[in-house]
Amino acid sequence: MEELNPELILSFGKRSSELLLDREVKINDEHGKIYSYKNGLSKILILLHPTNINYWMNVDDYKKQVTDVFKAIASNNLNSIPGIFSQKRNIWTQKKNGVKKF
Repeated sequence: MEELNPELILSFGKRSSELLLDREVKINDEHGKIYSYKNGLSKILILLHPTNINYWMNVDDYKKQVTDVFKAIASNNLNSIPGIFSQKRNIWTQKKNGVKKF
């Protein structure tokens, strides 16, 4: 990573996020959050891994978030990325009595 020195690293899932940040990651709480990488020059965006995404959140909402992230990257508008996740509280899967509600 240090040789590539990317502006933004997309980290899909708990394991990759923990490896990059060198700490425990609570993936469901940290989805959509941006942290500094070790070198201080790169940022890491933590994202839920798409495997079994419907356990964590609505699939269509996840697709929209990821699509919007890639659009922000393509348009070189990285400052807009935190806003993509500002509404996530409304889309998390609520598990109660073994039933998922969206």
